[in-house]
Amino acid sequence: MTKSRRHKIIVRTILILIGIYFLIDIFGGYVVETIIKNRLESYINDTPDRLYDISYRTIEISIADRAVRLGKIKVEPRQNAIDSIMQNKLSTLTYFETDTFYFEGFSFVKLILFNKLKLEEIFSRNPIVKIYINPKAKIPPKESGVTANTINTKLKKGYIKYFKIENGNFYIYKVPSKDSLYFKLNSSNLIVDKIDISPDARETIDKVRFRTFHFSASKMFGDFIEHYSIKTDSIKLEQNTKTLNIRNLSFKPKDFVMTNKKVQFAHDIPSVDVGNILIKGISFKGNGKFDGYYASKINIDKLNFSLSTDKRLPKNMNRKPLIGELIKKVPLPFAVDTVNIKNSSIFYNEIVSAEKDPLKVLFTDVNLTVLNATNTDEMQKINPDLTIKGDAMFLDAGKLDLTVNVPLTAKEDKMIVSAHLGPTPLAPVNKMLEGPLGVRFISGNINSVDLNFIADTKHSEGKLLFDYSDLSIQIFKSKESAKKGLKEKNKWFINAVANGIIKKTNDRNSDKFVTGIIDYERPQDIGIQGYLFRSIKSGLISTFKPGTRRKAVKEEKKEVKTEKKQEKSVEKPAKRKKQNSKKKNK
Repeated sequence: MTKSRRHKIIVRTILILIGIYFLIDIFGGYVVETIIKNRLESYINDTPDRLYDISYRTIEISIADRAVRLGKIKVEPRQNAIDSIMQNKLSTLTYFETDTFYFEGFSFVKLILFNKLKLEEIFSRNPIVKIYINPKAKIPPKESGVTANTINTKLKKGYIKYFKIENGNFYIYKVPSKDSLYFKLNSSNLIVDKIDISPDARETIDKVRFRTFHFSASKMFGDFIEHYSIKTDSIKLEQNTKTLNIRNLSFKPKDFVMTNKKVQFAHDIPSVDVGNILIKGISFKGNGKFDGYYASKINIDKLNFSLSTDKRLPKNMNRKPLIGELIKKVPLPFAVDTVNIKNSSIFYNEIVSAEKDPLKVLFTDVNLTVLNATNTDEMQKINPDLTIKGDAMFLDAGKLDLTVNVPLTAKEDKMIVSAHLGPTPLAPVNKMLEGPLGVRFISGNINSVDLNFIADTKHSEGKLLFDYSDLSIQIFKSKESAKKGLKEKNKWFINAVANGIIKKTNDRNSDKFVTGIIDYERPQDIGIQGYLFRSIKSGLISTFKPGTRRKAVKEEKKEVKTEKKQEKSVEKPAKRKKQNSKKKNK
């Protein structure tokens, strides 16, 4: 055999082998891809009593890239599921759709031979997720899970290393009420790491575990926070430690500036910044106590809360609920044993005029503990009262201790408030009063303040013990309301009268000590913070007012006299009985 002939045979053989390879690759790949496609389709929509149907427009499989692409995929509740949730037989349902769903790093061998799903990554862009909640239904949410009702028992086990959603849109609706959009979340990103899907003893896929959960969003709003935006750097949920960690949470109103005094706004505008929130002991079974959401402890660090109020608006715009009603309004059953808040601040603004600066009340170094927050009857029977205890620095000048009790089982919402303020100089209070009231303290010291009052939905009443000394005030015309170019005007005559009338010293150990009366009729559009502040202010005003002082002293004297009369009336019959008994003995 010649050299050239041998060379031709080798080339021909190589070409035949290449041709055979391509034929096997084309037809074999087609056969394998067809098998995989049929296997994937057999996992879904095969359970007769399922709650959901899964549909898609296209499915593409690439053996070389170990990838699957689904186009226009939808997960929709079936009619039997819709009927069940409308009839209070089901607590939750989920709707999902997305243009494209990518599955990468597919282990096709394990899928074909062992019915096991193993993936490196699932990725979806611009999905829409709708969750329907019926608070009246008693069925636990897990009974309506998507995995439990769409994937049958053919799939023995699943593992997904990385799950990612970009620019997701989430909605929560309450049924069966109309106009039920309760929560809306846009522009969100979700990453879930190391997901395990395994059957339980009944061999149904209803156990989904994951190691970490990362979530971020640029906008979140609903019917109760329509004009607000919420942002957070990261949310991390760890299944093994049962903890949820949220870092740098920001909840702020849109297009709102307090310094623009000419624009009127809603009565209560809250703003929140939180450095870190750590929720421990998360259990979706309520630790065996009830079917709801349970957490043993919530730690909140560096909470900066501010509330702005506009008093120029007409009364009774929107009714504001108190703490008890707010807890009852939470749509899902929940219970939290303890909430710890530390290194925080509370700032209250109140604007009364376009010509004057807002009233500003600041509490720093705030540390609070909240006990027994729950909206379930079972947990309220065990702990019927929500309790708030804490301390803070008032205007960075005086130590404040606070206790608030909220009877959760009471027919009418109410708060029982008690507080103590230690020695505080009056000079820092000037920063709070000068702008809105045109009043400043020239001298004086707060020795102590003790207050106790009960506040229900309409009215607050109680007592305020304000111990102070060497009080002297100055009333003036603020620069903002004066004509241009004029200096601040001191109102000499009014100052002389005011300093002559007010009590300069109110010593608690003196017989002439005046007790302030807290008596405030609450407009329904005033929120909790404004309600507390106005109640305390009514007690302070009654302490300084001469008429109120005389009335309070008279009432106290009357109480003392009536007590003495009652004691004498009890003593007289007792003496008579003794005298009669002596006569009988004689």
